[in-house]
Amino acid sequence: METQRENTNTGPDWKTVEEAAPALKLSVQGLYTAVREKQLPPEAVLKIGRRVRINLRALQPQRGVK
Repeated sequence: METQRENTNTGPDWKTVEEAAPALKLSVQGLYTAVREKQLPPEAVLKIGRRVRINLRALQPQRGVK
């Protein structure tokens, strides 16, 4: 039986480090460093075992909020 990799638990806003790095204009290693040094807000980082997911929506500036 072939297993399919799904992202159902993380939703469409959560990306792997490899997917998120280009969107954030960072290298993959630079993004891992930012996660390790806690330079990202906690609501933007999800650690699942050894895997890391980044919530790109949580990193976007809020529009219309004063």
